[in-house]
Amino acid sequence: MTEVKEYPVAQGLKVKITIEDNPFRIEPDSLFKMAARINKKRSFLFVSPVLGKHLPVNPSVSLLIGRALALVYSGQIEQYQEQIREVLNEPTMRKNFNIEHMKDAVITLDRPITVIGFCETATALGQAFFESFASPARYIHTTRELIDREAILSFEEEHSHATAHRVYAEDPDFFKDDTEVVLVDDEVTTGKTNLNIIRDIIRMFPQKKKFTIVSILDWRSRENQQAFRELEQELGIQINEVSLLKGTVEEIGRIEALKEDSLITDKESAAFMLQKPFKKKLPRLSYSLAPVEVGEKIEIPAYLTATGRFGLAERQYEEEQLIQIGAQLKSLRQEGSALVLGTGEFMYLPMRIASLMGENVLFHTTTRSPILSRNQLNYPIFNKREFPSPEQSGVTNYVYGIPREKGYQDIFVLFERIADRESLSELNRTLKTIQDAEIYFVDLASRAAYRSVIGGIK
Repeated sequence: MTEVKEYPVAQGLKVKITIEDNPFRIEPDSLFKMAARINKKRSFLFVSPVLGKHLPVNPSVSLLIGRALALVYSGQIEQYQEQIREVLNEPTMRKNFNIEHMKDAVITLDRPITVIGFCETATALGQAFFESFASPARYIHTTRELIDREAILSFEEEHSHATAHRVYAEDPDFFKDDTEVVLVDDEVTTGKTNLNIIRDIIRMFPQKKKFTIVSILDWRSRENQQAFRELEQELGIQINEVSLLKGTVEEIGRIEALKEDSLITDKESAAFMLQKPFKKKLPRLSYSLAPVEVGEKIEIPAYLTATGRFGLAERQYEEEQLIQIGAQLKSLRQEGSALVLGTGEFMYLPMRIASLMGENVLFHTTTRSPILSRNQLNYPIFNKREFPSPEQSGVTNYVYGIPREKGYQDIFVLFERIADRESLSELNRTLKTIQDAEIYFVDLASRAAYRSVIGGIK
């Protein structure tokens, strides 16, 4: 049974959504919000309230979305269908849900699988999907970062603002078997990115014959779907598709007027210093690429193994260390609400740590995506802040939706590594404009946490 809904996007433009498949019977508004953008190809954008990228969310709900996709993929939704529907559709249930309530909902398959998450938005979604399986599985995510080693895959995301994707694997044999490849993304609009990576996988590893596309939203047109069937015939492969919501999209009208009116450009002018709240370092996490240390200073920060950027073959990798980090950061919290910010592609570990920091914690991340911000009722993107990335010199990042006042008592920004201290200062200056919030920066590579304090430079 189809469902048709219309959404206003901006003056003069509406979007008509026709829902064709909804296995959990989730309210569409629970899975996406509509934002406008200035783009010749498409004037609107689906913004996810469950992904933990642009909008704040209970981190356990984001982890649940990965579990829900795994249940649909495996055909095992019946036992958990009602519970997942209630959590996603009911605001109170969504606010109070803890992923530990579904710790027994692990899935056993009769075959191993290889899971790939797409950067930057679906790195955590892909890992949450991977963590749902008790049977043998491997996980890796694509990256836009240039790393000093040979990529085993490279392809283009044609519609993106940063198009080049690469895959680096610690194990050179990561793809050298015939296991099914599961590609996980938050949204499939045309499917061209999936077709591009499948072509590159087949070019490098022709023994791969079975693929599944897993997404929260699948908006491919009939023509786009036919392109998948044609690639199957061309390459002699099988491609399946799984989603939480499948349908089609139609633009009605054109945007008549649009301007960005919720951009925050002011910054705290006072000098600040960073104080360490812990005498001991945070628990040690494993490195995929070891840091280069000069004396006690890390000159070239490390990449962490547990992100999956270089491949994981073990579920709940270093979970005990994450629990300890969550407990230490929880001890810094004041009474009230807290925000945990991940950074760019570094999503899953901060999301999991946030879920271990107690109640009334929300999570989202910084992003490369420049989305139009507006000071308009019910418009999802507002309070846009722009700053250079402390993890990648020369890359502009954004963060959205953090209130100036009466919002969070504590804000924790979690980094895989800090490579540019001056960029960290820029991020600090824009966050210090948030009234009454304590700001903490957590560098997991160097195992240090810092509290931002006005009063000097150290």
